[in-house]
Formats: sequence, C-alpha cells, structure tokens
Amino acid sequence: MILTSIGESIPAIQKNKNTDKDYRINQRIRADKVRIVLGNSVDQSSDSTVLSLNEAINLAKEQGLDLVEVGPNQSPPVCRILDYGKFKFSQAKKLKQAKKSQVKIGLKEMRLRMRIGQHDIDSKRKQIETFLKEGNKVKISLMLRGRENAYPELGVEILRNMYSELKEYCEIDKTPGMEGRTISMIIAPK
Repeated sequence: MILTSIGESIPAIQKNKNTDKDYRINQRIRADKVRIVLGNSVDQSSDSTVLSLNEAINLAKEQGLDLVEVGPNQSPPVCRILDYGKFKFSQAKKLKQAKKSQVKIGLKEMRLRMRIGQHDIDSKRKQIETFLKEGNKVKISLMLRGRENAYPELGVEILRNMYSELKEYCEIDKTPGMEGRTISMIIAPK
C-alpha cells in the first residue's frame, strides 16, 4: 500500500472490478527479466523470447501498446504486448458471458397441514408445477400438531399422493422423512 499525504492508502495493483484477476502492466512489473509471448491467441503456435524489463517496455511503447504480465508465477514471468483497455474489456465480457450461461437452481418450499382440503391440495399442486417448470427444486413440508404427531404415516401418504399427481414433471430427490414435527420431501424437475 502507498500512503498519500492525506493518509489514504492506494493499492499498488489496480483491481479490475469486472474481472477476478489483477494484472501488472508496464512499470508495475517487478521482475528484472520477462518472457514475451508473441502471437494473439493461445491456439496459435506462439514464439517467446526473454528480454529485460526495460527492453520489453520500450518494445511495447514503440508499438503503442502496453506490456501486461499474464503469467506472474512463471520463471521468468510471462508477459504479452497488447492494448490493456481492450484486454480488460474482453476479460469482463467473457466473465459476464460465463455468469449468464450458469444455471441457478433454487429451492422453493411448499407447506401443508395434515387436515388439508382437496381444493387446497389442487391449488398447491399447480403452484408446485410452475416451480418445477421454472427449473426449481421444491421442498414439500407437512407440519404436524398435537395428536397428528401420533399418525405420521398419514402425512407420508399425503406427500406420496402429491408426488403421484406430479410424477410426469418431477422425480424424488429426498424421500419423505421426519424432521422434528414436520415430514418433508424434496422433488426435483426431470
């Protein structure tokens, strides 16, 4: 950290908010000698040369580009000559695309009671269907009170009936089991 006259600290390496990795550029590279990789992409057969840091920076400045350290853990560190602004932009774009392509599976919960009417079961079933079609897992919990605790098999029967009505949309992820005063089952979309 570098301290300014006001007492604030400025990081020695600027963090890029859009990418996970920090890159040292030009004068911030700490090594005496660096390996310069020539070629634009990893796919191409790349040539590399080892130069002193000053020679490499001068070579990059002649081309109007920056010297970027892409492999700091190598000996000597691997650097590329490229436009740092475009490089940061492309890295941020790749990261954003990777986040967009990730599939997030949520867990929704539906609570039932032992003495539930048929109309309520139908409306809860429709709601569970929409959750499953969206790609979410659903935890169906049946809460027991008082004397209902003496007959957990009736609760399990209600959950099995619910599953048999939803069989075409889902599969059982966790079979019905007691968790304290509740019987729960998790179903996942097919």
